[in-house]
Amino acid sequence: ETHSIAIDYHRVPAFGTAGWPPLRANTAGVVSSLVYGRMIDHMRKVSEHVTVGRAYKNGKWQPNWFVLCRGEPEPTN
Repeated sequence: ETHSIAIDYHRVPAFGTAGWPPLRANTAGVVSSLVYGRMIDHMRKVSEHVTVGRAYKNGKWQPNWFVLCRGEPEPTN
């Protein structure tokens, strides 16, 4: 069974979260535009804690891959 997800950076939520900076499009600002503008991250689950992905930007697959690893949170008392 393959689990995959796409994170579409084109979309801006309708409302933000109290206490966080105001929302704005990822094409606003030089850094945001260069990093996230017109990009979709496609990710696939490898295991419970590992996901691999590749970015699709400006109509092309990017020539690199990334890995996200998540650890178990420390128990709190």
